Amino acid sequence: ADAESKRKMLEEEAREKVILHASRFIVESETVQNVCLIPSLHIQPMAFLDHLKDTLYITYSVKNPNNERNELLRFKKALGDEKRLKILEFLSHESHTFTNIVSEIGMAKGNIHHHLSILRGAGLVNIHIRDERNTFYYSANREIAEEFRMLVDQFL
Repeated sequence: ADAESKRKMLEEEAREKVILHASRFIVESETVQNVCLIPSLHIQPMAFLDHLKDTLYITYSVKNPNNERNELLRFKKALGDEKRLKILEFLSHESHTFTNIVSEIGMAKGNIHHHLSILRGAGLVNIHIRDERNTFYYSANREIAEEFRMLVDQFL
């Protein structure tokens, strides 16, 4: 059902917007010619990426519309830590590599990775895919505030 909804979105929206909506990935690569979106219920709440030749395969998490409470809890958890807020603030100005984030925040790589995973899981961080292999750029999802407000409104 989710794959069908993404096909319908493609009729009205740009390819980039559909990819971003499904996975929080921003494709900025000249070598990527095709993107295959693969919905999954088993990888909540993350998205995974495989790059083979000129095609990106993105396995993304399908949200359960009957469980907004889990989405709200993810937001709360992600925003409930001072280090994550510091990372999010740093990423709100421009996109940065993992190495830049480690240098700026001054924590161990494993801790930064953990915090980024939580922020990604809540949809607060986008990942930019560029032509530099094995280098990802992270940025804050500036459009998430409206989604968060709607979740709170639905809950209350």
